[in-house]
Amino acid sequence: SPDLLVYRPRDLATFPSSDTLPIVVWGNGACLADGTDFAGYLSTIASYGFLVVGTAPVAGDSQARITSANLIKALDWAQAEGARRGSPLAGKIKTDAVAVMGMSCGGNLALEAARDPRVKTLGMWNSGVWISGEMRTGDGTLLVATTKKDLAFIHGPTLYINGDKIDPAMANAADDVARLDKVPVFFGSRHGSGHSGTYSHANGGEFANIATAWLRWQLKASKESARTFTGADCLLCRDPNWSVQRKGL
Repeated sequence: SPDLLVYRPRDLATFPSSDTLPIVVWGNGACLADGTDFAGYLSTIASYGFLVVGTAPVAGDSQARITSANLIKALDWAQAEGARRGSPLAGKIKTDAVAVMGMSCGGNLALEAARDPRVKTLGMWNSGVWISGEMRTGDGTLLVATTKKDLAFIHGPTLYINGDKIDPAMANAADDVARLDKVPVFFGSRHGSGHSGTYSHANGGEFANIATAWLRWQLKASKESARTFTGADCLLCRDPNWSVQRKGL
């Protein structure tokens, strides 16, 4: 699709005999259409057997922005490809295993898209609903109109990953987690990583590994990956670089 960036395992020959590809839809920081800055991060996730779909740059407009409707369009495309005759992905997609995730403003778009009943799990990366109101640019342009009321529509396990006190999204995310009481939530803060996380590190760095573990647990039922988040001695719980909070897990 000309509007989308798609990441998947290069060799699809072993699918679906050994596995099928769950769908992960991604919203970019600043709600930008151009998601190329996250290529290493998203490629790492895809390499573990996922179909990851984000939005493509708009020619001639580096500041083009998207809405949650673009994320739903990406999900619609992915599910349709699973059935389209002649598609390299036909019969290889686990169309009922869907995650939406996003970074910063893109996290708020993911939160809006997570209303869709097809979505099984939500990932909020360096993101949270603004305590002070709607998210706008410096010149006042509205980016996304999510409010704390939208938290009531979350219906699946939710992951919040933030970058400690130097992350401007930290307070918003902590407030979200305090309000959520009907779905399982994991809230992790990586000390000193700030708002930019590790997305620019080789292959997406530590954040890509955590995203992969969450998705393998939620969409592939991996007990090994669950250990990153569950149990008294969960891997992130005993990592001195992290502070964690869990609800309903």
